[in-house]
Amino acid sequence: MPKEQLYKKYAQFYDKVYSKKKYDEEIAFIKSIISNFKVKGKNLLDMACGTGTHAKKFADDGFKITGVDLNSGMLEIAKAKVKNATFLEGSMQAFKSKEKFDVATFLFTAINYNKNISDLKATIKNFYDILNKGGIVIFDLGLIKGQEDKKSGAFIDTYTENDLQIARISQWNPSKDNPDIHNAIFLMLIKDKGKIDFEIDEHELGIFSVEEIKSIMEKTGFAVKIYDNYTLKKYTKKSKRPIFVGQK
Repeated sequence: MPKEQLYKKYAQFYDKVYSKKKYDEEIAFIKSIISNFKVKGKNLLDMACGTGTHAKKFADDGFKITGVDLNSGMLEIAKAKVKNATFLEGSMQAFKSKEKFDVATFLFTAINYNKNISDLKATIKNFYDILNKGGIVIFDLGLIKGQEDKKSGAFIDTYTENDLQIARISQWNPSKDNPDIHNAIFLMLIKDKGKIDFEIDEHELGIFSVEEIKSIMEKTGFAVKIYDNYTLKKYTKKSKRPIFVGQK
């Protein structure tokens, strides 16, 4: 099945698979960063917005939201979830806007969908260009060069509600052909009202070091700070997930 059809098919189950995700902790961290960096405006770009859960929480707090995603099925759900927001189909490298933003978020390992340094540079430059002076970009890095073993292996997420049962098995392994690529394979198994369905979804993600990203951000013009897994603690090599904040 073509990816566009697959993503549209399973967009309705996305929020259920990630029902245990700690959205409120992430939102609280981002709001603290906005305050600490003294960002004055509330015009927020949510890149790779998915079904709009982060966008909804920010909109409820008075932010003006623009959400961007490649998945039209996800965007349909986001539009229904967040009435007072704008949602557009687009990519992280190619998205352009006449409007400037005060905050840009790019969460949940989305930065790793840049497969090489060239794409990564284009993405970071694009964020710089669409921010107001003093604006900030916030993103996390899920796959870190030199620490790939932390993400390798198989994992399972499950969800049960009445006649609906979902199991998503995730398998992460380094590419045999390219040391800078990690392969992620997702097996979705769904039993809904007695009917069983499954699909396999394969992704290629780029692997970057913290130092590479920091250097690119600084050369682009950002002042950079790196935090430890959605806390205000400073990132160290023992941290679970680096959170990058760049201010223009």
